[in-house]
Amino acid sequence: MRNLISIRLKGKDTYCKFSRVGRIIDGFKTKCTSQELIKEVGAQIKYIDIPANINDEAYKYNIIRASKRYSTKNSILCPCGIRIYDYQFLSDFQKRMFAFSVVESMRIVLLKSGKSLKKAEILVDDGCKNENKFIIEELAKEARNIVILTKDITKSEKLREFIIYNYGATLEILYREDDIGEVDFIISSEQKEYNCQRVWYLNNLYSPNKQGLFINETAFKIPWDSKIKLISPELLGGIIKDVKKIEIKDLIRKNNIILEEISFNSKDIVI
Repeated sequence: MRNLISIRLKGKDTYCKFSRVGRIIDGFKTKCTSQELIKEVGAQIKYIDIPANINDEAYKYNIIRASKRYSTKNSILCPCGIRIYDYQFLSDFQKRMFAFSVVESMRIVLLKSGKSLKKAEILVDDGCKNENKFIIEELAKEARNIVILTKDITKSEKLREFIIYNYGATLEILYREDDIGEVDFIISSEQKEYNCQRVWYLNNLYSPNKQGLFINETAFKIPWDSKIKLISPELLGGIIKDVKKIEIKDLIRKNNIILEEISFNSKDIVI
């Protein structure tokens, strides 16, 4: 039996506070709203709501408190709130599942535009940040025109060598934003706007002012008997067992799971 703790933000009215009184109030707002057993995969899930406090220290504190309060032995933490803070609590398999969802959603969008992932020009900004590592690896399995923007010369050269050795793909490295040419898609962990019309924003708190085809969320449709039919890649990565030497795409296909929803700020994108 796999015990999972699914943590979500309660409500859309965010605030940013971190004080002694605030921690006490946030504690009262942290609650287990429901739980269920998905028998087909042997997963016991507790659904926890935490307050929509976006202060980085307060958010991490609330995640840890929820984990301590509701976890059992060997529980798997599946936070899906503020991604830039959630990432440190995820296992490598959950990170790879998220990376797969990013690349697969891009593939769908590109196909609708008459383009292929293999031939598309993909830019990753900042390509040397930890949250982009598994995404670049997932891209390198198929894409052949990957560009990373970074200021870290040492890390970028090591990353290029790693990708060449493990995936046989080459990376183009840019150190200045002015050198960005025409690209088909951008994956960004930064809070800024681009000239490209298609951008996957990893920071789901950021909303650009300009118009475009932007993504910051995906959800999978699951075939099991569950109260929820659409789940986040972070939770899915906790439910499915990591089978070594089997690609995630094959695990998804084997379990009859479908990438069902591609959205930006909880609104389905129009492709």
